Amino acid sequence: MKSKIFLLSAIMLIFLLSIPSLLQAQGKRETAEYHVNLGISHFKNDEIDEAIAEYQKAIALKPNLASAHFNLGIAYGEKEMLDEAIAEYEKVIQLKPDFAQAHYNLGVAYGNAGRHEEAKREFKKAAELDPQYAEAYANAGTASEYNEEGVRYGKGSDQEETVQQYQKAVELKPDLLKIHLRLAKTYIEQGKTNEAITEYEKAAELSPDDPDIHYCLAALYQQKGRDDEAIREYQKTIKLDPKDFDARYNLGLVYNRNEKYSQAISEFKNALFLKPISAHCYSAISFAHRENGNIDEAIKAAEKAVQYDSKLAVAYTNLATAYALKKDYPSAWKAVRMAEKLGDPQISVLIEQLKKISKEPGK
Repeated sequence: MKSKIFLLSAIMLIFLLSIPSLLQAQGKRETAEYHVNLGISHFKNDEIDEAIAEYQKAIALKPNLASAHFNLGIAYGEKEMLDEAIAEYEKVIQLKPDFAQAHYNLGVAYGNAGRHEEAKREFKKAAELDPQYAEAYANAGTASEYNEEGVRYGKGSDQEETVQQYQKAVELKPDLLKIHLRLAKTYIEQGKTNEAITEYEKAAELSPDDPDIHYCLAALYQQKGRDDEAIREYQKTIKLDPKDFDARYNLGLVYNRNEKYSQAISEFKNALFLKPISAHCYSAISFAHRENGNIDEAIKAAEKAVQYDSKLAVAYTNLATAYALKKDYPSAWKAVRMAEKLGDPQISVLIEQLKKISKEPGK
């Protein structure tokens, strides 16, 4: 079944005859089972309408043939005929209440129809019938993310149950990449950064060539102050995607924080090549130039920053600091008052320092 919300929607077609038996059946009386297998052949060739017609013929011949209803539900799902798919799976469950795959597929159909509580019920039932059914736990977790209005973690959703179901899924099947990523996202929303890092680390092992995973892991390392690891992961991101502006910019910020200003300048320049009008990047490279002793370049970069974003307070602070070091105090005072007006929380320190070395013009 095609997925809207539910990512793990594996289908399982039920064959009733072996291929030799199917061939023998041709030319003889066409049984319900014959039509089921003929429908499967059409389905495998992406001839969905023809498959539906064959399953319907099977049901006309044998109304309680569970395999015909089950495979018809799959075909309806492929065409996103969710109400029809739901009706077929419900019929299968009436005939075979302990058929875990039918409960699972019904859960997928319910979920994609926005009926999340019913979806969760069916996934849980599938897992109850087959305790090793990792995908059932995974989708039970996904269903728990949404309330009946389809709002993720809205009123009526259950974040803790989501985590529990996802944990069970990856315990049973550690290679469920998408579930590690969804679990990481949930942990981030819960403020559990360390747990999110663990999930992204597992995801990176499963998909080492995915730059987005390395970027997310780097950003979390950066947030936790694990700068060596952040640098490593940003570098991996850039190697995989050299045009990732955010990775280059953030790597520059980490270098700035570690007083590696030459490396920071290099990364900011690379970032600006990708996004030449980034005020934040110009502000950050201004800081790096200043700390690296190049005041003129610091002023130029800060002026570029305020040119591209006249409301970026930190850029005015960097500009004021650079002008003060240049001993251009009138320009420093002008920039510092703009930073103050825009609400830079650090500007009061610079104002007091300026007062000690110069008189503000007009005061």
